[in-house]
Amino acid sequence: MRILLSLLLAIAASLSPVRSYAESDFTLEEILELGLPVVIINTIDNEEPTAEYVTHPEGAMGEGITNATKVPGKVVVLSPDSVVIFDSGEYEKKESGMTVKIRGNTSAYTEKKPYKIKLQKKGDMLARGDKKFNDKNWVLIKSHRLKNWIGNRIGEFLEHPWVPAGMFVNVIFNDDYRGLYILQESIERNEKCRINVAEDGFVMEHDPYWWNEDGAYLESAQHPRYNFTFKYPDYEDADTEHLASIHDILKLYDASIEDGTYPDVIDVDSFANWVLGQDILGTGDGGGVNWYIIKNSLSDDSLLQCGPMWDFDSSEQKTDEFSRIHEGRFGKFFNNSNQAFTRAYVKRWDDIKEAVIQKTDSLIKDLKDPKWRAYDKSVSYDNKRWKSYEPSSLAVFNRVKKFYDDRFVWLENNINLLRGIETNVEEVTTAESFYKFDGDLLISSSDIDFISVTGIDGSTFFCGSLPSDEALRLPSGFWIVRTEGHSQKIIL
Repeated sequence: MRILLSLLLAIAASLSPVRSYAESDFTLEEILELGLPVVIINTIDNEEPTAEYVTHPEGAMGEGITNATKVPGKVVVLSPDSVVIFDSGEYEKKESGMTVKIRGNTSAYTEKKPYKIKLQKKGDMLARGDKKFNDKNWVLIKSHRLKNWIGNRIGEFLEHPWVPAGMFVNVIFNDDYRGLYILQESIERNEKCRINVAEDGFVMEHDPYWWNEDGAYLESAQHPRYNFTFKYPDYEDADTEHLASIHDILKLYDASIEDGTYPDVIDVDSFANWVLGQDILGTGDGGGVNWYIIKNSLSDDSLLQCGPMWDFDSSEQKTDEFSRIHEGRFGKFFNNSNQAFTRAYVKRWDDIKEAVIQKTDSLIKDLKDPKWRAYDKSVSYDNKRWKSYEPSSLAVFNRVKKFYDDRFVWLENNINLLRGIETNVEEVTTAESFYKFDGDLLISSSDIDFISVTGIDGSTFFCGSLPSDEALRLPSGFWIVRTEGHSQKIIL
């Protein structure tokens, strides 16, 4: 073992002449002893990737980065017992090695950076022993309170067609210990192991950062602040016919939501399952949640589907509400003249809830297992490196145990409110002594101190007093009206 470790240290020394890390002063041997795989990145001349910070133009949202430099070099992955499980080789364009750049948007603003690695030759950095997993594109994501790890596991519980694989690693970058990361597959078209679409299909992101893509986007009529950007094909590589077809399909998608014909355009079950995942996680960021739309092929009748869930930093923020994306970008599906989406959402919850609740409970209890010691020791080193606080697995257990126990109870109670859709919107009580309806007008028949009108997604249309004979005009959709202890469900 000592001989093998000495050889590995010699390999590391050949990657860079110094093994004592200038910023963190941790040795490779110390990092290996933490018990997680170690990713060693060494760039040519120890060059550091850089990026410029930019903010959104008027009418848009978000902060991001631009002009991220791609720095060439070499990457090696060592197992916890010091075996080389991946080696990109020295950098030779299109032949071996890799380039690395800073990735992300607001996540790139912190001192600890997220990175994207692009191999010059396809390989599996997770060393799973099967060539089908080979790809050029990989990411190093910050752990962030285990939210990214938990989010991907819940994606698996919901049986998404593909969930990015990853593993916890410690990263050494140009002889400097950079801390604890998740080495993970990135969102890419790969028919064998990632998103399986034909060459004439597409993968688009409904993206709040469209303004940072140098014009490589298509407009979204439903949500102009979230236009469509290209994951596949590359905008620069797509021919005019392919781009025109993608544009036409996305315009049809937007229009179908307005006229209720969306079941002819989207895989309703796929969309409902994705939104349910966000609601289980209680995500609070309506903009930063990455939402991918997929079409398998332009040459067949395949429906639009949702890609994998991605970016879980804002999970666990909604405790007694639906996720923000449920209320925002998907609100028109719930408040729609065609209630197929709501029925699919309710049915998916009914079909999957027992398994998801059980698996999530087991997932959380597993955080108390001694196998998390390597993670916890790595957290301790990461906190020292960045003078920050990333919680231990036990602290995460204490947080998420209560959150998900409460969350599943809240979801069951509030999804039950959606079931009126399936029974043709029957009244709970009439409350006619307080108000009446005339077409799309809710008319007060007496002074009402309190009345609330909410959508089935939990969004509030009106809340307050309503003087006698005053009227509210309600948009088309499904509404719950509450006042003086009475409740009524209305569809317009």
